[in-house]
Amino acid sequence: MENALAYGPQVLQGLLYTVLLTVCTVPFAVMVGVTFAAFSLAKSRLLNRVARVYAGLFRSIPELVILLFFYYGLSNVVSTILMKPVEFSPFTTGVVALSLISGSYTAEVLRGAVQAVSLGQTEAALSLGFRPIAAWIKIILPQAYKMAIAPLTNVLLILIKDTALASVVGIEELLRKSSIAAGSTHSPFIFFGGAAAIYLVASIPILVWQEKAEKKSEVAI
Repeated sequence: MENALAYGPQVLQGLLYTVLLTVCTVPFAVMVGVTFAAFSLAKSRLLNRVARVYAGLFRSIPELVILLFFYYGLSNVVSTILMKPVEFSPFTTGVVALSLISGSYTAEVLRGAVQAVSLGQTEAALSLGFRPIAAWIKIILPQAYKMAIAPLTNVLLILIKDTALASVVGIEELLRKSSIAAGSTHSPFIFFGGAAAIYLVASIPILVWQEKAEKKSEVAI
């Protein structure tokens, strides 16, 4: 037990890396999601096709395969484009891969939420003198946001769990630190069970916020 406690600071350090990886990934995933949601809703067939191909690829290929592909291939691709050697850290590779993975789900959630808003809402806003952009900002997006709260929260929870996959590319996050500690102390139940408990505890505040946000949006409707 004393040996297990000695690895506590390392596991805590792994937790901090998990939080950092999540925090760094979220804004990029949102930007990617908004961009490709806009592509899928655009009138351009080319943009629609690009959005469909992107969503299909990143939602169909296992996350682990995508992480490994970027870990071993991203530096080579960028080096070829820039015609000079470029190296990316495992952390940077993890952020890029997870951003594109989560961004694909975010794009589909936003697209579905916008399309779920009745077309009559847009027509009514335009008939009242709203310009198209103003109608989107003041009428369409607030309603779409209410519909997207629950699925976007689920995307965030999936992202937190997917950070565990980053251990295979050398990122010193929670699962990797727990695995090292379990191997050194021969106490897999303690460390893997502890890691599972930490993921669960980290998810509870998000679920509580989701419930409150959904109730608030229902009242506002």
